[in-house]
Amino acid sequence: MFKKIMVFALAAVAAVSSAFSGASVRVAAVVGAGSLALTAATPALAVPPDMSGLTNEVDFSTAIAALLLVAGSLMVVYIVVKASQLVLGMVKRG
Repeated sequence: MFKKIMVFALAAVAAVSSAFSGASVRVAAVVGAGSLALTAATPALAVPPDMSGLTNEVDFSTAIAALLLVAGSLMVVYIVVKASQLVLGMVKRG
């Protein structure tokens, strides 16, 4: 089906470009034929593929738990560093 559409689009480009000699008309004909081909091919792509068989089998709960563990650990490290800087600053001013 796509080959038939492309043949029709190329025939339209050839007919328009041979009828007119301006370069802008040729560009417009190519763009118009390309958009015609894409518009005609769109109904074939209107129904997305069914990926539910793949997505139902994926479980991200362990990955999410690991990410939260790493984020919590980094948060604790940053809090300890900030608190130690605060205490050392108080001792130096002291």
